Amino acid sequence: LIRNVPYVRIEESGNAITYSIDGGTVKLRLTVTVCTRPVTDNRTDG
Repeated sequence: LIRNVPYVRIEESGNAITYSIDGGTVKLRLTVTVCTRPVTDNRTDG
């Protein structure tokens, strides 16, 4: 088991994940932006 683990709250909003540790807020941007693009955009190559 892992000891001394701070309270971590993960919230996913848009393309960024917010990590709340000990009341602190740290935003980490994700490099995944495929979900924002339409699926029809994938069929441009035929």
